Amino acid sequence: MSALEKLATFRNRIRRDGLRTGLAAAYAGLRDRVRPPSETILWLRPADVVRIEAPAGATLRVLRSLDELSAEERRAVERSISASTLDIWRQRFAAGLEAHLMFLEGRLAASRFVIWGRACPFFHVVLTENDTMSMDLRVDPDLRGRGLATAFFSQSVQELARSGCERIYVTVLVNNVTVNRMVERLGFKPLVRWRHVRGGYGYERPVIR
Repeated sequence: MSALEKLATFRNRIRRDGLRTGLAAAYAGLRDRVRPPSETILWLRPADVVRIEAPAGATLRVLRSLDELSAEERRAVERSISASTLDIWRQRFAAGLEAHLMFLEGRLAASRFVIWGRACPFFHVVLTENDTMSMDLRVDPDLRGRGLATAFFSQSVQELARSGCERIYVTVLVNNVTVNRMVERLGFKPLVRWRHVRGGYGYERPVIR
């Protein structure tokens, strides 16, 4: 998430929940930067995902290059993310990652990147050729609170199932209650918990159930 997106999220939170709650959230974010919280790795066979329909008028796109965008989609993306974020996207495409995007009401409503094991055989866990790891789920701040993230993630996972994905992994901060509830609602199961330790991986304990 870019600095502008973080500022917009902070502003919207203050409008919605008040100054005290907004400042508390900002303090929690600063604390987590100093000592990153643990993350849980969850997994799912894509064919087993809970199926949730996309909102009327929504379009899901899977990209491996910005050149695959239509002119209208390109404008929506450029309105939604910063130039520096676009540069990051280009680097990810060059590394073999793919982007899953949902367009709604003329906006880039939601996005995430998918790492295939064939392009990157290790990302927090060992990935086989047909495994994927999800990263950087983002929903337009002005469209939050409508269940869009859950529907988008479900549709995205269904697309992975059609593409031959055998297992999908996600990592979620243990204190991100909203996202943990969302992925578990979709059928993801906890696998292991870890945190950054001196620039490496510190696996805390298995949480398989």
